[in-house]
Amino acid sequence: MGYRLFLNSNDVALLMGVCDKTAKQYIRDILNEYKIVKRKRISIREYSDYFKVPYDDVLRAVHSKVKI
Repeated sequence: MGYRLFLNSNDVALLMGVCDKTAKQYIRDILNEYKIVKRKRISIREYSDYFKVPYDDVLRAVHSKVKI
């Protein structure tokens, strides 16, 4: 199994501790900020840049499935 590069709403909900609806809104906000169209997921890099969270911390949390 390879490493994941993208986050879906379930991942964002887990990372942020929010409901799925709020996680989807965060994804829409990020996609709008970076002017990305026709994508329902965001990259780990886009997430970390948008929320000013260290990339390595997000990557570690996603790959270990640890709730932060």
